[in-house]
Amino acid sequence: MQGDDQLREYSTGVSVLYVEDDDIVRNTTSKILSRYFEGNIVSVSNGKEGVEEYMRGRFDIVIADIYMPVMNGIKMTKRIREMNSEQIVIVTTAYNDYQYLLELIAIGINYFILKPLEPTKLTAVLYRACRKIYNERYLEECRKQIEETVKKQTFELDQTRELLHLEVNRRQQIEAQLIAYMKAGEGIFKEICLYAPDATVVMNDEGVISFWNNAAEAMFGYTQAEAIGKELHRLVAPQQHCQRYTEALERLRQSAQDSSREGVGKATQLEAVNKVGEVFAVELSGWTISTADGKLYTVGIFIDITGQRQGIQ
Repeated sequence: MQGDDQLREYSTGVSVLYVEDDDIVRNTTSKILSRYFEGNIVSVSNGKEGVEEYMRGRFDIVIADIYMPVMNGIKMTKRIREMNSEQIVIVTTAYNDYQYLLELIAIGINYFILKPLEPTKLTAVLYRACRKIYNERYLEECRKQIEETVKKQTFELDQTRELLHLEVNRRQQIEAQLIAYMKAGEGIFKEICLYAPDATVVMNDEGVISFWNNAAEAMFGYTQAEAIGKELHRLVAPQQHCQRYTEALERLRQSAQDSSREGVGKATQLEAVNKVGEVFAVELSGWTISTADGKLYTVGIFIDITGQRQGIQ
């Protein structure tokens, strides 16, 4: 189980909607939740109240029982997913609820926890959910900073292009400035990502690694010197899963053409192998960036999800 301090670190600013009709269970579980989400928890007793609260203010995490009066957890989750298809939902379920599992899986439930709720399993699932939210927010902030840098550079470059019409003889000097701007942008990006909490890798359009941060060294066991210049799938993918890595990276590259940014941050679950041959489960998410000279780079974020799979069994 992840430590309390780690969960508190990732749960800062995370809001929770807890829906449970059993007063004793709701009060007991709410006390556990208040240790990590103090001031950011709303508890209600049925699905109808849950939908009403969600409409008043969106929540980062929704925790819901299946069997409830007025509106059950399945109907409530469907209504919430209609408002926000990416909403993280944790369902608490009893052993005899398996008849509903296929329906719950079909609507994209993120996590299941068996009743009666065990605090250790609850906090393990909450840790994974909160870390996912933390990394998505970090990724979005990282993207915004890079886009802001690119906007600033683009404005400067537009001014430079106007001067080119009047000063043809300065063309070579202007082109050198363009290269310098792009190198500066790359340096900002690397500074942001070097100390990211999860493994961050940058690859060119052929999948060759050009950046490998400290967390990637810790996760896979390869130093920067060992990783840079290698193809990602040949370095960290089990032999039988190389094709899945290629397909996952291709989806990230295609997201660069998606103006809505829908491709950013979506995760693919894969198997990975470290330097000493240990195989473990990871989530790969990321985004792509294109430089002024048309070169495409893929930024990948790896999260070890081995504990997540164990925590919900």
